[in-house]
Amino acid sequence: MTEAIDNCIECGRSRTEEIRQSLTRGRCRNCYQRHVYALKKAASFEAIKPASALERLFSRAVPGRNGCIIWTGTMNPKNGYGQISDGGKIIYTHRAAYVLAKGDIPDGLVIDHACHNRDPNCHGGNCIHHLCINPHHLEAVTQRENRIRSPHTKTSGNGQKTHCKQGHEFTPENTRVVRRTGARVCITCHRRRQNEFSARRRAAAQQAA
Repeated sequence: MTEAIDNCIECGRSRTEEIRQSLTRGRCRNCYQRHVYALKKAASFEAIKPASALERLFSRAVPGRNGCIIWTGTMNPKNGYGQISDGGKIIYTHRAAYVLAKGDIPDGLVIDHACHNRDPNCHGGNCIHHLCINPHHLEAVTQRENRIRSPHTKTSGNGQKTHCKQGHEFTPENTRVVRRTGARVCITCHRRRQNEFSARRRAAAQQAA
């Protein structure tokens, strides 16, 4: 492992001797400028290539258990997901990792942490898996599938039910899925509630007349 350089390799000045002093390629500001001038004069200057977005993202992560790669930067305190700023826009790190490694997220899909679903020792909630950015642990699925997969939420149990509370079977013909939440709605019960609501409105209108 390369040791950190704390002093300029030419003049010996420490990077802490001057406010905002930095070392570029092992040289202080003045020495580096002279170094670049000499290289340009000799037509042998090569600019420092910036690291790729994926390298910058993973430079702030550490290895975790079961192959997870844990983000160590800013975290959303409400849901426990890692987040970064991209051009002034806040995005989740697991979504950024998926896009950088696998491509754009298909419309209507969300990113599911497979490591969260596979870990029997996970306590759920804002767990460590929300900070995982290992692309091999990230899968694009529907919101409904994401809820069903999770072993820690009430909706996962509801997703396994075959009948509604009134005993009607969740068949393809009798089921409507709410796009925003992935929840299932019994069409028979929904129609009954609509009919009851319409009957109450008609009765109220007749009384008012």
